[in-house]
Amino acid sequence: MAGFLDSSVVFVAALILGAFGFVLIVVGVSLWMEQSNTRKGIQGEERVAQELSYLNDEFLLLNDLMLPGSKGNLDHVVVGPTGVFIVETKNYSGMYACYGDRWFFQRIRQKYDISSVSVQARNNARVLADLLHESGFTVDVSPVMVFTHPSVQLWLHGPTVQNPEKWNDLQLSIESTPAIPTHRTLFPKSR
Repeated sequence: MAGFLDSSVVFVAALILGAFGFVLIVVGVSLWMEQSNTRKGIQGEERVAQELSYLNDEFLLLNDLMLPGSKGNLDHVVVGPTGVFIVETKNYSGMYACYGDRWFFQRIRQKYDISSVSVQARNNARVLADLLHESGFTVDVSPVMVFTHPSVQLWLHGPTVQNPEKWNDLQLSIESTPAIPTHRTLFPKSR
């Protein structure tokens, strides 16, 4: 019968359609996860921006800055009488361990290397300090890390960047404590 397809042709066509459907599902799930992580990050940054908006009038707050030479955005920059701060916000959930500049996502029996939050914060501070220096300002820029998700658990062993114990203590920490350089002075004051 000429109107019916050979069963092997139908099988191959079904296999191709099934593989195509599987690829679409994988792409869709990965796009959804990426969008979900982006949304989660933005929510964390908005919470920190809200907390920092209560700084007294001696402070200038800049949110979501893009600088030349920076690979990403600077979540928050605070300038005031206690110093210049870069605040790197993470809305991570789960368990994380930090050993100096090495960061790990901790599972029950395994830990996985992740991109270093402290290196990111220090690099952003360096980029801002370099830009300020090129503009004639010689200042230390202090990086600060803030983790906003209520379920995050941190084990910090010799962190190289300041991390307030509670993210909503950030405002008080910035207002009341002189900036403590967590890195070498980038540009010593000239005499």
